[in-house]
Amino acid sequence: MNPNLSGTIRFQFEIVRDFVCGKTPARRLVHEVGAHMAALMGSPSFNEFFFEFHPQLNPRSACSKTSNQDAITPLIARTTRTLQRSLDDYRDRKATIAPVPTMGALHDGHMSLVRLAKRRARRVIVSIFVNPTQFAPTEDYGAYPRTWKADVARLAAEAVDIVWKSRHQDEYPDGFATRIVPEGPATAGLEDRFRPHVFSGVATIVGKLFVRCRPDVAVFGEKDFRQLHVVARMARDLNLGVRVIGS
Repeated sequence: MNPNLSGTIRFQFEIVRDFVCGKTPARRLVHEVGAHMAALMGSPSFNEFFFEFHPQLNPRSACSKTSNQDAITPLIARTTRTLQRSLDDYRDRKATIAPVPTMGALHDGHMSLVRLAKRRARRVIVSIFVNPTQFAPTEDYGAYPRTWKADVARLAAEAVDIVWKSRHQDEYPDGFATRIVPEGPATAGLEDRFRPHVFSGVATIVGKLFVRCRPDVAVFGEKDFRQLHVVARMARDLNLGVRVIGS
């Protein structure tokens, strides 16, 4: 049997089984089957064709409901193994991948980045990790807002595929001793003098995300202009194979 066809049958059986057992919402069923068929057919137009005739099932349609119950629940990955197994599955289906790194407390600016990522890639991963290495000793890491439930609800409404919720021990285990320290014009400005730890903290945590995800593109806000340039320079210098996009 054609391996692509075999994979399609296996995937459809699993997703329909979960739907029948009540584990998969109807909108998720349509979204997953549509995305898989589009990847198999080599065109993203499958969803557009389907939703033209069934707009009430389209999570982005104006005529679809917007309650939390109707939102497409993303996979919550809390371990590297869970994240990488899902990403391997996406790659097997030839899906492009885009991460959107965040520290949570999501706002409209973050949602704009998520929507751009969805236009640029088939699968979108949003990471939520309050990175302690970006805080100076005089800054209150503990006071940074944690709004996990609200963040997940917003991401579900945008049909994000995965929320990567790593733990401190995943990012900085005992004995962690390697950091990325950017230099050169990309770091020049006020922050490199008054908050010199910031760019190293950003580059290290984003570099770890890129290594885990092996993404095609990554989206960052142009509001943090220096951060955008530091990450783009790092991706080029280390040959990470990801196109960094600003918005």
